[in-house]
Amino acid sequence: MQSCSCEKECKCVKAFLFVPTDNELRNPWRVQRLAKAVIEIGLSRREFAAFVTDAVVLDERFTFFWRGSRVNYHPFEDEIGRAFGGDESFRWISSFLLCAFKPVTSATQMPQYRVLPRLRLIAMAITARYPEKARTIFL
Repeated sequence: MQSCSCEKECKCVKAFLFVPTDNELRNPWRVQRLAKAVIEIGLSRREFAAFVTDAVVLDERFTFFWRGSRVNYHPFEDEIGRAFGGDESFRWISSFLLCAFKPVTSATQMPQYRVLPRLRLIAMAITARYPEKARTIFL
């Protein structure tokens, strides 16, 4: 943790977290580990969507960096809805969790680029709230 230097009046302590690269997020083995981590958290898909919002948008203790730039979702909660394709039931999360049980081989397809924003948000939330899980996935 380091002192925040983003604003003169800011007296908070923030953690600077780095978001995994697209190549890391497209790695089938890492996607499988990410899905297992989500299962271990034990939330329903709607609860998990709220968890992502709380961790990435509402918790101001963290500053995320991706591709060398600061990622700022504040106050853009609708960005999360857009990342999940406007699916308010978040059915995609149920499909994503199936990745935890599928064997990963060298022939396993990488995730499509269109799901990278979803995977990025999930990785950000897990990194913020469960850093020990994130280390096992991305290191």
